[in-house]
Amino acid sequence: MSLIWIRHRGFIRFEKQSNRNGRDSVLSGVPLKIFSSAVTGRRYVCMYNPSRRRFQSYRLDYIKSVAYLDIFDEYVDVRAALERNLGMVWGVSFGGKTRKEMQVERMQVEC
Repeated sequence: MSLIWIRHRGFIRFEKQSNRNGRDSVLSGVPLKIFSSAVTGRRYVCMYNPSRRRFQSYRLDYIKSVAYLDIFDEYVDVRAALERNLGMVWGVSFGGKTRKEMQVERMQVEC
């Protein structure tokens, strides 16, 4: 997937391979931003799914093909909502009820 699809500010249809069972599926969404995992270095595309009104992330290396569908009129508003929510994102994940703990680390810097 190229940054060109993000610059188009529109819907795309994409085919991705499942990382669990290897099956292909066709999905659609509005690509907004590319994330990189601090742990693994893998790259993800953040998409907005208008029908579910949710942000979702997909691994770039599992996306097999992309087709542009149409302009998304609410792109600017959705992108602003994404930027507001980035402080609440856990890595590249936007949801799930599996992460309920908060991780706090203390560092001491010696000069």
